[in-house]
Amino acid sequence: MGKSPTLSSSSAPLVQPIPINRTSWPDSTPDETQPFVSIICGNSTLTWAFHNTLEEKCCPTVYWRTAHLNPQLFKRDDGSAKNKTGLAVEFRKHIPPIVDTHVFGAQTTVTVQSITPTTKHPPLAVYIVSSCSDETQRIAKLFSSIPSRVYLMKGEDFFSVAEGLQDNYGVDRLAGLRGAGDMYGFPALVFDCGTAMTYTCADMHGRIVGGGIAPGLRSQFRSLGDHTDALPLISPDDVKARVKDAVENDKPLPVFAKETKEAMMVSVLHGLITKTQTIIDCWLHVATLSEKENERVNGKNSALKESNSSDKLNTPRYFVCTGGDSEILHDLYKTDTIFSPNLKQDTLKNDSKSKLSDAIVQHEKYLLHYGIAFVIRRQLVARIEAVKFIGKRVAKLFEGQGEDGDDVFRGRIISLHKSDKNDEGDDGQNKYEELYKIKYDDGDIEDVSKDELPALLALYEQVGEKKPGNDKGKKMTTKRSYGKKSEQSPAAINSNKRKSNKAAPPARKLASPTRKAA
Repeated sequence: MGKSPTLSSSSAPLVQPIPINRTSWPDSTPDETQPFVSIICGNSTLTWAFHNTLEEKCCPTVYWRTAHLNPQLFKRDDGSAKNKTGLAVEFRKHIPPIVDTHVFGAQTTVTVQSITPTTKHPPLAVYIVSSCSDETQRIAKLFSSIPSRVYLMKGEDFFSVAEGLQDNYGVDRLAGLRGAGDMYGFPALVFDCGTAMTYTCADMHGRIVGGGIAPGLRSQFRSLGDHTDALPLISPDDVKARVKDAVENDKPLPVFAKETKEAMMVSVLHGLITKTQTIIDCWLHVATLSEKENERVNGKNSALKESNSSDKLNTPRYFVCTGGDSEILHDLYKTDTIFSPNLKQDTLKNDSKSKLSDAIVQHEKYLLHYGIAFVIRRQLVARIEAVKFIGKRVAKLFEGQGEDGDDVFRGRIISLHKSDKNDEGDDGQNKYEELYKIKYDDGDIEDVSKDELPALLALYEQVGEKKPGNDKGKKMTTKRSYGKKSEQSPAAINSNKRKSNKAAPPARKLASPTRKAA
């Protein structure tokens, strides 16, 4: 199977480009009570998942796989209601009943009303990990026919720069590695067996070590079939059937094959086993080194003391196979008798560093969806934790000191909101900061960032409430902004202007928002 066909350059565009938002948190976070959809857009197929709510840890509950969308469906896109309804009908062909019910309810016919957002059926959040930009556009266009919010995920959603993120890592590889870390813990090793075969690993602290990229199994067999006259084209299904026969019926692949297809299979598969076993050995070595380093720094048998984003430690040393052809690699590691003579077993006997029992294979065909689930769950939990601070009392120092010796303003957190101003990130997307709005006891209002808030909470815990009688004779002053511009009342601003022009009265309290300037 190759890439989906595309029209020639002389044809009209299949999809008029539409803006696709990259994830920007917390704006991209779904409602904690609503399910969401994740899509992995590979080189030849789409894998979809329908996820539960936060109460069920956002785990994917239904998976399905489809071919790429037919480009011809989008050739005559005029933006009309009729065209939109037609796309919605097409959309229903790509989703299972549970998703259909969530989007369309009990309706059997698509109407304009059924694809209009309502309170009862809010827009469906959709998260895409993609390595194909044209197909991503088609997915976004398809979802534009129903109430939805579509987001394209990026590398920093899954790992930070401190965790080893680099610009050249594919987002799909990062999603898989994060999924493996969440399911089995760190250190983690993932083989993604698709059109290309990749491997990516992380150490016990969840830091990316690196990986590699090579032609996948189908690419190797296609190369032999396409670039020679005498050799047949072997499909992935042929390989899966032969490997399963070797594992389940004790019919190993002969290393000295007498039949052409078997000769091709045994060569490619033996090369795969040899390569992956070498990678596993290197990963186990990296895992051992990071374990010894942790013991050296934190003491023997100590728990991980570095921020890891996962509380799991992969002590059994599971490694994970995922992707369209991952079942083949998984089956190769289920037995030591896949080849005859048993070269793999003989190799293991003669190489003390290469013991298959030191690592345990796990097959997770939809691993990347678990990586997405981890990211969404983390964002939802962070939002819930952030909201918990609303109503809390805080305290903050101001410039100067009152005659009563009290140099602290006290107030209460009243809301959490986005900043009015935004900065454009490296990806061209606008990025907003979440700010806590604080109303001080004298009526002044100020926004502070999440990074600044802990200091204000800690100061209040230290000083507590103002003692009775301490509000007299305080000098007029302005709160420290900690790098943020305070939102002050006109009276306070006038007082500050007056202060800069002439000496302020010796004992005047900061004006409240409702008090007029004298």
